[in-house]
Amino acid sequence: MRQGSNRSISTPIVWASIAVALTIAMLVGWIILMAQKISMAQGLVQSTSLLIAGIVSFVLIVVVLVMFSIFLVRQILEVRRQTSFVDSVTHELKSPLASLRLLLGTLARPDLADDQRGSLHQMMLDDVERLSTFIDDVLEASRITHGVRPHVLDSVPFAELAREIADSVTKRYRLTDAIT
Repeated sequence: MRQGSNRSISTPIVWASIAVALTIAMLVGWIILMAQKISMAQGLVQSTSLLIAGIVSFVLIVVVLVMFSIFLVRQILEVRRQTSFVDSVTHELKSPLASLRLLLGTLARPDLADDQRGSLHQMMLDDVERLSTFIDDVLEASRITHGVRPHVLDSVPFAELAREIADSVTKRYRLTDAIT
C-alpha cells in the first residue's frame, strides 16, 4: 500500500459530476444554438469559432472523465489487493490457531502417554513460533510500507541465504540430518 491510498474520493466524484453536468448543458446548448444558427444563417467565421470552442470544451470534459475513470480503476484494484491480503493473512492466522485448538483438545485426553504429551507440547510451541514469526513479518512489512523503516535493497550472498533457509526448514520440520 502506498501512503496516498487513503485519499478521499470525494474530489474526483465532484469533478466528474461537474463534468457530466457541463456535458449535458453544453450538449443541450449546442443543439439550441445550432438550430438557431441554421435558421438565421449567420456568418461562417463566427460559427467556426463557436465550433472550435465547443470542441475544445468537449475534449477537456472527456479528459476529466477519462482521468476520473482511471482513478476509479486504480482504487478498485487497490481495494482488491487489500482484500486479497486480508484473506491471505486471515488464512495464515487461522491455520496455526486451528492446529493449536486441535492439539489442546488432544492434550485434554486423560489416556494420553507422557511422551505423546511432550510431542504435542512441542508441536504447540512450533505453531506459536510460526504464528509469532508471521505476525512479526506482517508488522515489518507495514513499517516499511508506511515509511517508518526504510526499504533497503542490497545484494545478498546466495550461499548464506540458502544455508539460512536450509537451517529454517531443518528446524521447522525437525529433520535429523541438516540440509546442505
